[in-house]
Amino acid sequence: MNLTRQSQEILLANTLKNHPATVVLLSIISDKDWATPVLSEIWTVVKAHYLRYNSIPSRSTLIEELSPDALQMLTKLYTINDGDSVPALIDMAVSFVKYKRLQDLVRNVDDVLEQNPDLAEITLRNGLSGLPIPAYNSNALLDMLPNAIYNYDDNRLGLPTGISVLDRATKGGVGLGEVFIVAAPSGGGKSSLLSMICTNVAVMVPCLYITLELSADRVVRMLSARVARVRQSEITSDMQPEQFVQIRQRMQRLYPMEVAYYPSETLTVSQISGMVEYLRRVKGVNVQAIFIDYCDHLTTNRVAKNSPKWEKIAAIYQELVDLAKVSKVAIFTASQLKNSDAIRKGSVEAVEYGDIAGSIEKINKADVAIAWKPLEVNAGIAKGILSFMKVREGEQPNPWICSFDYDKLSFKFLNPFSPSSEAVMAGSSNNSILSRLA
Repeated sequence: MNLTRQSQEILLANTLKNHPATVVLLSIISDKDWATPVLSEIWTVVKAHYLRYNSIPSRSTLIEELSPDALQMLTKLYTINDGDSVPALIDMAVSFVKYKRLQDLVRNVDDVLEQNPDLAEITLRNGLSGLPIPAYNSNALLDMLPNAIYNYDDNRLGLPTGISVLDRATKGGVGLGEVFIVAAPSGGGKSSLLSMICTNVAVMVPCLYITLELSADRVVRMLSARVARVRQSEITSDMQPEQFVQIRQRMQRLYPMEVAYYPSETLTVSQISGMVEYLRRVKGVNVQAIFIDYCDHLTTNRVAKNSPKWEKIAAIYQELVDLAKVSKVAIFTASQLKNSDAIRKGSVEAVEYGDIAGSIEKINKADVAIAWKPLEVNAGIAKGILSFMKVREGEQPNPWICSFDYDKLSFKFLNPFSPSSEAVMAGSSNNSILSRLA
């Protein structure tokens, strides 16, 4: 294309992130239109996947099909966040492709004009009608923005969580500068959910995972299992060498996921901010997402040690908000559901604000918050209710009955949870309830 190398990379980077304005180029630009072989190779794989599945391939899919040179370029493309210049670049790219196709058309018409003018006219008409026209114009871009991964108001990149209903509700995921909370009862899967989300986010940007509860080895095992597409129970000391190498290779292809363990009540948000700056300036790792398991175990110097717990929570979460905005990172953390009868006995009810410990201080500060309440666990697979506490200022989805495989870190939506289903459930056992809904 008659664009600078940097402009071409911006277009391809936004296509990889499923930007709706660049995806239209898949039907217009061919692999031969790119200036370099590596960009052409990536485009060919993306286009073939899109034609087959009607979706942009994930990074984990791409890394299995690309050459080493193309993989190196792919890493660079996922760090490009420039979305403001996309409309102008698309117009330039389409103009160039039309010019190139028009050149070929004129050449074909010239070849037959003298011998067969009628055929030349037909060739010209068909060629002109077939020139590429994008499925939008620049003035209509504003209508597409609600469905874009980018939030054009502040140019924040949306980081998909892998929880499909939530990603649709947030128009692409949790943005840079936002705070996300997942709440669950003690032992209910907070760390597992955070780890699952981390592996989805790490495909897009480098992540820092801080654990104040589980050991670093335990967190690494969960992350490795998810990335390598194996069960956690398979990652053992007697694992086959070939499988160990495969897991290592998959981990290395992802962006860095720094994992650090700190005992409870020993770490402040200010220290986390220092870690981010150290990783960025000294180690050259541009951390854009922080996972903290979980924030109630942090400490703060803003309030006295003997202050009420809600004051401490409010201070910690305000510091998290400040860190997210100042450092332009997305913060993912967990909270505990209160040990009430409804939670402890597995009552078939959607989670409400009051079920989350310190809910007012946390929910008000968070941009996105969800709650997971498992009702039964069978062979490592939990079935329960996923509730949406807050989805920015947008419309909150209704609760869902879901299943969560703790060993594979796999989350599935089964059925919507509604008041009518609650009436049917009344007086039933959890087993019969969930089997009927599933």
